[in-house]
Amino acid sequence: MAYKLLSEGVKRLEDGAFIPPDPRNRDWREYQEWLKAGNTPTPADPEPPEIDRRQLKQDLIDNIKSASNLAQLRAIIISMVEKLL
Repeated sequence: MAYKLLSEGVKRLEDGAFIPPDPRNRDWREYQEWLKAGNTPTPADPEPPEIDRRQLKQDLIDNIKSASNLAQLRAIIISMVEKLL
């Protein structure tokens, strides 16, 4: 059995089950026993970086103003959307 840490609880890698940190939950108790046996879970994924929304807004405005045709405008919008997702 293997587990991955999440921001709240763990994910059992065998079946992808989310296990909340609840001592009444059988899976959580099994995870605690797994830890006591000396096992180590996979670390949690790092948090995504914060987006400076003011700067993003200003960049979008500046880029839209500099677009000279519809194709450039479309490329600018797509680029900005990709930054958000």
